[in-house]
This record gives sequence, structure tokens and C-alpha cells, in this order.
Amino acid sequence: MLLVRYMLLLAVIGGLGACNSIETMTGEQIGCETREVKILESQFKRSGSKTTWCARCTGANAGGNYVCATNPSRDRVECRAVPPGPPCE
Repeated sequence: MLLVRYMLLLAVIGGLGACNSIETMTGEQIGCETREVKILESQFKRSGSKTTWCARCTGANAGGNYVCATNPSRDRVECRAVPPGPPCE
């Protein structure tokens, strides 16, 4: 019984480690350090979307706004640059 609990705990910890944060996924796509990614208050965030968001890099590679989208399992993400204004403001 103890062995089963131990194996279950390892599976849960391993699964959690595989999840990427929105900031990490976005940073990898837009060429920005994770700590420099700012998730913006946007139309997507206000509507409660978990798979689409707006972001901006605030560091040395600072640029414009990006709209990013992922699938529900968060194993893929795509970002594209967008002009100022809706939906990111």
C-alpha cells in the first residue's frame, strides 16, 4: 500500500513539473525572459479565457503587444504581434 501511494505521489509531482506557466510559454515564443513577461489586462482576461491572452515583454527585448493562444492541455502555444488597441487594451 505504501508503495502505491509513493508511486502516485511521484506521478503527480512529475505531472506538475511538466506544466509550463503562461509567462514561460509566452517568453519562449516572443524571445523574452520569463520574469520580463507581463500578462496584460485584456479583453481575453476580463472574459475569463484560460487559453488566449495578451502579453508584453518589459525587458531589454521590449516590444509591442502580443496575442498568444494555447490548447487546453498547454502543450503548444503561438503568439503574434498586434498593434496597440483592442483586444489587448
